Amino acid sequence: MKAILSLLIIFSSVNLNAQQTMIVYLKDKQEPTVQELESRFTDRALARRAKNHVEFDSKDWPVNLAYVNSLNSVGKILQISRWMNAVKFETSATENELLAQYDFIESIQTFSTKNTESTINKWEIEEAKTLNYGYADTQVTQINVDCLHDLGYTGEGVFVAIIDAGFNGMDTIPYFDSVYLENRLIDFHDFINDSTVYAYSGHGTAVASTIVAEMQGVDSVQYTGTGKDVDIALYVSEDVSSETQLEEFNLVAALERSDSVGVDVVNISLGYYEFDDSLTNYIYDDLDGQTTISAVGVTTAASKGIVVVTSAGNSGPDHITTPGDADSILTVGAIEGFGNYAWFSGVGPSFDGRVKPDVVARGGDAWFIRSSGELDYGNGTSFSSPITAGAVACLVGANPTMTAQEIIQTIRESASQVSTPDSLTGYGIPDFCALNLVVSTIMGPSSLVYPVPADNELNLYSPLLVSDEVTLSITDMMGRLIEEHVCSPQNNGVEISTIGVPNGHYFVSVLDDSGLLFQTKIIIAH
Repeated sequence: MKAILSLLIIFSSVNLNAQQTMIVYLKDKQEPTVQELESRFTDRALARRAKNHVEFDSKDWPVNLAYVNSLNSVGKILQISRWMNAVKFETSATENELLAQYDFIESIQTFSTKNTESTINKWEIEEAKTLNYGYADTQVTQINVDCLHDLGYTGEGVFVAIIDAGFNGMDTIPYFDSVYLENRLIDFHDFINDSTVYAYSGHGTAVASTIVAEMQGVDSVQYTGTGKDVDIALYVSEDVSSETQLEEFNLVAALERSDSVGVDVVNISLGYYEFDDSLTNYIYDDLDGQTTISAVGVTTAASKGIVVVTSAGNSGPDHITTPGDADSILTVGAIEGFGNYAWFSGVGPSFDGRVKPDVVARGGDAWFIRSSGELDYGNGTSFSSPITAGAVACLVGANPTMTAQEIIQTIRESASQVSTPDSLTGYGIPDFCALNLVVSTIMGPSSLVYPVPADNELNLYSPLLVSDEVTLSITDMMGRLIEEHVCSPQNNGVEISTIGVPNGHYFVSVLDDSGLLFQTKIIIAH
């Protein structure tokens, strides 16, 4: 009763039954000590930040607790974002009343919502047909991540967060048994109702399956995701009963938690453009990578050393949705089994002219596991994104010293049309086999082949290059000799011209009098 009286005194004209949800942006923060900041992050998170040379900044400072407590006295704090310096807030007070009462409020964004019937078609998981076993191998081999698996890089030790709409049935489906038996579910949280992540929708279950689902030994049900041995976090940010920018705020909160617990890779098979309240819809001008709530969130996550992978959206042949417009992330469009553009995949460029999507993967007739436990296939960039994210995790595991941005740039440069990107498929289909052979330690812990891709010259460095003279041969993927060079290594390195080599993927073999020293793949893109 005291709480109600307090509300009546401060906001005497408010209808207590008219609760509304809003985002309240705050004016300032108080800088904590380094020790206080470090205590908010796991050792795994601090190690990822150190590898990516990320220092603490004001976005890492917590929201002012005094402000939070003041707002809690006149409503309910639903979510807090340190990156946005804002809170998701439910109250019966109006915007004007809050602004008049609290001078620490910078601005307020209020939302009107309408409940809609939950449907998986919101993400274009459609035309699903239950079959015993389909083409899971195609969506893996199409991006050559099976090459990494053969080398033993299946995502073990890499931490992947899946931010989605719900993981209905995932904890009981045999395809996910290894995740739970091996204790690889590291963290989970529902950012909507602070409830279970295994409710709401099966969309996240389908998405997660393309990464971590696994069933071996029975031909009719065999299935292996692209990052089958990763550690995972499951976060629910998407409210299937509505479509508002509040869900973007939830997404940012999930990204902040991903940062704190030490996540390496995040998959976001979500996209935003039109909302229940049409007055809040985005327009193409907003897709500049720095305007929408979710774009700001993923860009901040990228700056903290996380590899963010997100879907291009299912608005094709219209433009991508946000946060796919953000810089410093991988936006993944969809192709069909033969590598052709999938008709539903959102297209680029971003409003400010950047190439989007960045790369593409299987999204047309992609195989996944439904919340019922059935193996099905359907359409959606919701699939192409996690298929890629699982492969990214394998690449991170193969190259533990590479920064997040080095990983992203290498993936772009490995793609099939890196020299001629377009608005439908971006830089094309990434080749995780070729790029790993270029950037990994397969030639020795101190070996290097650069640049990736090569333009008019190619440099090779290896402790093995100690002979006075070596022969370097460039062959195509069929083994046909393209060029041969006789070189004299200097300081364990050689440099050759590739001006006469057409664009494409090749093998480079280096021999001395004792025989083959090493062989690796290269990419030429003039």
